[in-house]
Amino acid sequence: MNSELPDQNQNVSEPSLDQRFAHRPHLRRRLLSIADMIDQAVAEGCTAHEAEAQASAQIRKLGHEVLSDWAAKSEQDAVAKAQQNDPRLPPYRKRKLLTWHSTYGAIRLAEQRRRQGRRGVQVRPFCERAKIKQTAYSRPLPRALTDFGAEESFVRAPRKMRAHYGIELPASGARPQTLTHAKASGGREPEAPKPAVKTLVTEMDGCLLPIVAPGTDPRGDRRKGQQLSWREARLCCARSQDAGDCVYGAPFGSVQLAGGLWRQTACAAGLGSD
Repeated sequence: MNSELPDQNQNVSEPSLDQRFAHRPHLRRRLLSIADMIDQAVAEGCTAHEAEAQASAQIRKLGHEVLSDWAAKSEQDAVAKAQQNDPRLPPYRKRKLLTWHSTYGAIRLAEQRRRQGRRGVQVRPFCERAKIKQTAYSRPLPRALTDFGAEESFVRAPRKMRAHYGIELPASGARPQTLTHAKASGGREPEAPKPAVKTLVTEMDGCLLPIVAPGTDPRGDRRKGQQLSWREARLCCARSQDAGDCVYGAPFGSVQLAGGLWRQTACAAGLGSD
């Protein structure tokens, strides 16, 4: 049997992998590197742990190159369609570097911008299509960063991102992302189950937290003259006996305020009149 005969299940008109990756040489080299990594791992007798570590590194690099290639192709298409819709969009003389952060690292693109008229409003076709802006964070990235920022300090969160995702992030990025998601979660009202639960598990406990107030330096340096105080936060939680997730509340303030929030938390978890 001739081994060079095409597969009966393969579409004759479908382009080959070499044809598909002819205009993407860096992605083709990455796929070849993955194949070489597998052969080398087998030849060296790597353990399962070593092979997984090498595979994770290759997948991160592949993901970064896939996003970079997508950005370059999408930017060209977005600019062409914007020019087609409005031929009076002259380009800027120089491309400007656009950078945003993802779970595969920082993605950089030489962005071609347009403007309406000679001195008109700046138009950024790629940013409008991709829903991204300079130094922004992709949607999956803040989820992981917020988890680490909520569990540990804001300084340790980028270290965990480096350990688990292999990417570098500034320490200043963990704080605003965590606080933004915390405010959004605090504004949501949980829906109470119907009907009320038969058995409710609920508890409250207090904890003193350090509060640092900014200084009042006349020269505007908020780091000088800071004042440290301690405030008690009362954390309450409630859940039905069969549920795995709790409803939480954490107020500052008086005992009466904490008691009212505790009851709201219990009602949201299924507290009934009985």
